[in-house]
Amino acid sequence: MPGGSHRVGHVREHLSNLIDAYRAAGGRGRLHLQVHLSWAPDEAQAEAIAHEQWRSNVFPPPACWDIDSAETFDAVSQDVSIEPVRQVANASSGLGRHTAQLAEYAELGFDEIALHHVGQRQDEWIEIFGAKGPTAAAAGLDREHALRLASEREGVGV
Repeated sequence: MPGGSHRVGHVREHLSNLIDAYRAAGGRGRLHLQVHLSWAPDEAQAEAIAHEQWRSNVFPPPACWDIDSAETFDAVSQDVSIEPVRQVANASSGLGRHTAQLAEYAELGFDEIALHHVGQRQDEWIEIFGAKGPTAAAAGLDREHALRLASEREGVGV
């Protein structure tokens, strides 16, 4: 599977554990999730954008807490490969793939999912996602229905 889609199961398990821990500790509030993603017309470009713009965001605490400038982040992330970036940002050219991933997150029980496109060309992303994007996930459709709807919308399989 191209583009790091394989990791959704791991992320899903992690998020499920977080939700369970929150609820077990008495948490009753609405659940919000921010998803970092990269979209471009082709897969290689989507991954290149994610790698260029988000590779400095792969460092876990406490390392990321101790980096004090953009220049230092750039220096320490210079040799980061695409693999760790795939773990922190969903990169794909397929709107159907993004829709399916978001539907999986919605199935966990998140009340709101905020999408953060990591690329700099926000206008193109907003236009594409606004017109053809993952509205199925936002509407709370199950994953299978979201996949089918996205596939029909794109005219191809996901």
